[in-house]
Amino acid sequence: MTPSATLLWLTDRMLGWRQSRRKLRVLAHRAMFLPGSAEHLFVRVINLSATREVEITHIWFDTPQPVDLLNVARPLPARLRLDESFETWAPVAELPAVVGLERLVRVRLSNGKTVKSRLNKDVRPFGHVAGPFTAAFGTTGPPVLTGGSAVPYVATLHSGEPWAITGVGASVDVTTAGLDLQRRHAELTPHFRATCGRLNAGGHRLKLVIELTGPPDLERLDELTVTIRDDKHTRLKPTSSLDTPSTEQLPDHVWGPVRFVPGIGPGTTTRPGAGAADPAGRETHTAGMPIGEGHTFSLEPTVPPSWSNWTPAQWREKCGTTLRFRIEGRRDGWEPWTVPGEIEAGGEPASVEIP
Repeated sequence: MTPSATLLWLTDRMLGWRQSRRKLRVLAHRAMFLPGSAEHLFVRVINLSATREVEITHIWFDTPQPVDLLNVARPLPARLRLDESFETWAPVAELPAVVGLERLVRVRLSNGKTVKSRLNKDVRPFGHVAGPFTAAFGTTGPPVLTGGSAVPYVATLHSGEPWAITGVGASVDVTTAGLDLQRRHAELTPHFRATCGRLNAGGHRLKLVIELTGPPDLERLDELTVTIRDDKHTRLKPTSSLDTPSTEQLPDHVWGPVRFVPGIGPGTTTRPGAGAADPAGRETHTAGMPIGEGHTFSLEPTVPPSWSNWTPAQWREKCGTTLRFRIEGRRDGWEPWTVPGEIEAGGEPASVEIP
C-alpha cells in the first residue's frame, strides 16, 4: 500500500469513527411559566450526533448531595432522533441552593456516557418548552418566560387562544401577556446621569459623559445610541430668503449649540472599530455598559449653515446654550428604550438625571 493510500485509509477510518460517535449538548437556564409561576430551572438536551440516535436514561444535579430530576411530564428514558431536542424542568425552590446550578446538570445515556451541562446564554425572551407534552399540561405546552435569573423576560403570545397552566396559575391570554410585557419594559427603562463641561480648560471643545445608573434589574445595556435632537430649525426665523434651507440641506446640519466631533466616539482612540460620530456630528452609536459605568462623548460648537447669512454671533444667539439629545438603549431580548434629555452646554459644569 502506497503512503497516499495509507493516509486516505486512515482518514476514512477517522471520519467513520467521528460520525459514529454520540454527540450531545446539554444547556440549562432559569425561567418561569406564564403568567407568573415560581422560578424553574430548564434543561435542554440536543442530539448532535451525525448518524446515531441517543437514549437518555437519567438526569440529575451533581451537587454535594446529588438530586435526580424527576418530572412526570417528561418521563425517562427518552430517545432522541438526529437533531431532536428534549427539555425538562424543576422548581428552583426544590433544588440545592448552590452557585452555578446551571453547570451542575448531568445527563446519562444508555451506553453509560455522562454529559455535563453549560449555561444557556442564547435564550429568546419567549418560547415554548421543547418536546411533546403529556396530559399534565394539555395537548400543547405552556409559554415560558425566559432569561437570566435577575431579569425575567416576557413577550406577547403567538396565539389568540388563552393558555392554561395546570397547578401553576390561572390562564393568561394575549392581552394580559402584552400588558405584562409593557409593564416590565417600563420598569426596566434605563436611568442615566449626564454631565457636560469643557474638555480642557480654556478650550472650545466640551465633553458629555453619560452614565447608566439603573434600575438594578436591568444590569446592563448592550448598545447605546446618542442623537442630538436637531429640530431647532423649526423655531429659527430666517433673516433673508437665503436663510431658508432645502430639504436636502437639513440633514447635513445640526441645529443646536454643539455637535459630536465627527469620527470621534467613546474608545475610538484605543479600540479599533469602536463607535464614532457620523459625518454630520449628529449621532454616535457605540457599545453599551453595565450599571455604574459610562461613556464620554466629545462635542464641538456648531457654526452657521453654509447657505445662510447668519453671523457666528447671530447663530449662537439663535441656538442658545441648551443641548437637546435623545438616548436609545438596547439590550438583547427587549425592544429598545428611548429617553430624551436636555443639559446646559455653555461651558460651565452641568449635570442632570435622565429621565
